[in-house]
Amino acid sequence: MKNTLTKAILITAASFCAAAVFADVNIDYLSAPDKTVSELLFGYNTLYCVPDQPEDGFMPDERWQAEYLPQTMQELGVTSLRYPGGHIVSFWHWDDPFAGGWVDLWDPSKTFDSRAVREQQYSGFMDLDEYIQQCKTLDIEPILGVNVLAGYKFGRVQDSIDEAVAMLDYCEQNDFDVTYLYLDNEVGHQGGLPNHIDAGAYPELVKQFSIGIKNEYPNIKLICNYIHGLTHWTVKDLVRDYGQYFDVIDKHLYYNTGVWGEYSRNDWLNDFTVDGYKSEIDSFHQFCKDTGNEHIQLGFMEWNFGGSAGTSSENGNFFDQAMVMSEIMMMFIEKNVDMACVWPIYWPGTGRNLVEFEPYKHRPSFTAMQMFKEIQGQEVLSFSSDAQNAIVLGAHAKRSETAKNPKIVILVLSKDTSESRDFTINLGDISPEFVSGTSIAEGDNGWHRSVRMSPSLNQDNQISFNVPGLSLTKITAVMSKSDINADLEVDIEDFMLLGDEWLSSPDNVFADIAPAPSGDGFVDMIDLSAFSGQWPGFYNNLFCWWEFEQAAGQEAGDSSGNSRIGTLSGTNFQDSSVRGISGDGLYFDGVDDKVTLDLAGSEWPEYTVSFWVKTSHLGQANYSGLFNTSSNNNANTFQIDVDGGNPGSYRYHGSADGIIGTVKDDWTYIAVSFSSGSADLYYNGSFVRSVSAGDTQIDRLQLGVNRSGHLPFEGIIDELRVYDDALSSGEIQDLYLSLLPQR
Repeated sequence: MKNTLTKAILITAASFCAAAVFADVNIDYLSAPDKTVSELLFGYNTLYCVPDQPEDGFMPDERWQAEYLPQTMQELGVTSLRYPGGHIVSFWHWDDPFAGGWVDLWDPSKTFDSRAVREQQYSGFMDLDEYIQQCKTLDIEPILGVNVLAGYKFGRVQDSIDEAVAMLDYCEQNDFDVTYLYLDNEVGHQGGLPNHIDAGAYPELVKQFSIGIKNEYPNIKLICNYIHGLTHWTVKDLVRDYGQYFDVIDKHLYYNTGVWGEYSRNDWLNDFTVDGYKSEIDSFHQFCKDTGNEHIQLGFMEWNFGGSAGTSSENGNFFDQAMVMSEIMMMFIEKNVDMACVWPIYWPGTGRNLVEFEPYKHRPSFTAMQMFKEIQGQEVLSFSSDAQNAIVLGAHAKRSETAKNPKIVILVLSKDTSESRDFTINLGDISPEFVSGTSIAEGDNGWHRSVRMSPSLNQDNQISFNVPGLSLTKITAVMSKSDINADLEVDIEDFMLLGDEWLSSPDNVFADIAPAPSGDGFVDMIDLSAFSGQWPGFYNNLFCWWEFEQAAGQEAGDSSGNSRIGTLSGTNFQDSSVRGISGDGLYFDGVDDKVTLDLAGSEWPEYTVSFWVKTSHLGQANYSGLFNTSSNNNANTFQIDVDGGNPGSYRYHGSADGIIGTVKDDWTYIAVSFSSGSADLYYNGSFVRSVSAGDTQIDRLQLGVNRSGHLPFEGIIDELRVYDDALSSGEIQDLYLSLLPQR
C-alpha cells in the first residue's frame, strides 16, 4: 500500500462549562509522539449489487467503469475496501454472485434459473474478479466477507468453510494478497434466524471457521461482528472464551441522538462522548487486557451519520453529516481504533452517500473526509485546548521527494452556534516558515460553503485565525527543509544526517535540500550553505509581506516582521484603500499610484514573488506594470505586466518573456518562483511554464508601474509576498488556497 509516512497531532480538550460564553480558543502544544494512527481507518464499504429497482437505474459496474467511484476513492485517499458489503454477505457466494441480491443460492426452498441466465440478468453486479482489479489498480487493502449464515442455516458449515478456503486459493492464484476476512455481519440482529446468525451459536462457528481457514492460511486475520455494543455479554463472552480464534472485533456506529435514525443538532452540539462510544471503547480495551486478549484489535467496519441527511431535513442535513463524521474520525484516532470503513461508498438514493451522480458532485461529507486525507499512518502529538467544543486533530506530514518541506496540518472542528470564533494555536518551539488555511461552514439548503480565511503567524510561533462557530478548518504550517529528520526542529541530528550523505548521491533524499525546490541529486556545499542559514534555529525566508491593511497614511506595513516598509506615492490609504482578497487591498488609479521599497542592488540567486490582482478594465496598454524589481530598467531585472491584448495576458517580462495567464475582471493569483536560472510562473496556484532567465538583480520592489516608471496599471493589488527562497509548487498552491475568495 502506497502511503507517505506522516505524523499526526491529536489535541485533547480541557474542562468545559455548559453555561460559558465561547469566545477566544487557545490550543497549546504539549509533548512529543506517544502513539500512531492506523492507516486502515480510512476505508469504505462497497456494495457488489443493488436493490432490484435502484432509484437511479445504475448498476455497480457502471459506477466503477465510468470512473466515478475510482475517482472518488483516489480523491478521498481510501486505504481499504470492504466487499461484498454489509448484510448482503449473508447471502453472497463468491464463485456465483448472481442470485439477485438478498437471496441465497443454497436455500433449498428457492428455485433459480441457470447460471448463464442469471449471469446475463445480473451482469452489472461487481464480481470478485472486478473487485480484485479495482483493489490492484487503486493499491488498497482488501477486506473480504465470508457467508457464515448459509452454512449455519442450511446445515452446511463445512461447505461454507471450504468455500472460504477456495476463495483464498483463487485470490492466491490471481496474485491477490488478502489479510482480512470478516465472518458474516451483525450477528444477533432481528433476533437471529432466519436472516441473521443466532447470537449464542456464533462463538462455536467462529472457532470452526478459524480452525478451518487458519490451518490453510495461518496469517489470515479474522473479523467478528455482533449487533450488540462492545460491553454486551455476547461480545465479552466471545473475547474471553474464544479470543484465541479471531483477531478483530467489529462494531457498527451510526451516530444518533436518541433512537435509531433520529438526530438533533442541538443535542450533538452538547455531546462530547460521541453518544457514549468513548467510554465504551475504553472499557473494551481494558476488558481485552484483563482477559489476556490484548492482541484483539478494534474496528468499526460500518460507520456514518445516523440521521436522514439531505438538503433541509429536520433530522439532520448534509452538513450535519459532515460535521458528525469529522468528530467520529477524530474519536477513532484519539481512542486507538485500528480499522474503520465508512458505509457506504455509494448506495442508490440514500442521504448518507458522500457523492452525487448526474452530475458528479461532492457532498459536504466528502469535502470533510478529504480534509483528513493527509492524516494516515501518523504519530500522535499531545496538545491541550481550553474549549471542549473545539476538537482538534493535526498531522506533521514528512516530506516527499517532490515536496521536501515538512508540513504540520491541523484540523479544527468547532461545535459552537456563534457567528464566528477566534483561535490561537501556540506551537511553542515549533517554528513554521509560513501558514495557510481553508475552512468549510454551512451553506444554503444543507450544503457547505468555503470560508475565506487568512491565518497569521507571529514571531512567537502562534497561529491565529477566525472561522464560523460551526465549521471544520484545515491549517497548514510549512516547516524548514533543513529539518531533515522531520522532528520539528533543525538541530545537530539534521547536521549529522547531512554529513552522512556528504559529496554523494544521497540514499536519504531529504538531505539534498538545495537548490530549490527539490535539490539536484547531490549533497555538497550548496546544501550546506542552505542548511547553515537555518541552523541553529529556524530561518524565516519571508523577506517582506504587504497586506495593505493600514487605515491611513502612506506607508505599507511589513507583516513579515522585517520592517521592509513600502512607501505610497500618488495616493494614500485614506483615498485608495478598498476591499481586497483578504481584508483591505490597495487601488492603483492607472495614472501615478505606486508603492516602492528601494534596496541596495544585490544578487538574488533564489526568490519568490506572489500577489493577488483584480483589474479595473480589460485591454490595458502593453507593458502596463503591476510589479518590477529595477529603478532604471536595469539588466537582469524583471517586471510583471500585461501584454496589450484584449482582454490581454499577464506576463513575466525580463531577460526572457513568458505568458502567465489571461487578464480577467476577477481576483487572480500570480506567482514567480526563481532558482538556477529558471523562473517558474504560476497562475491561480497552478504551474504554467518555466522561463530560462538570468534575472537575479533586485534593487527595488515596486507595485503599480513598470521598470521605466511609465505605463501604470489600473486595478487592485493585495497580499504581496516576497521570499528570498524559491517556493515549491505545493507551497505556492497552499498560499493560493489560503486566500481563495468565497464564490
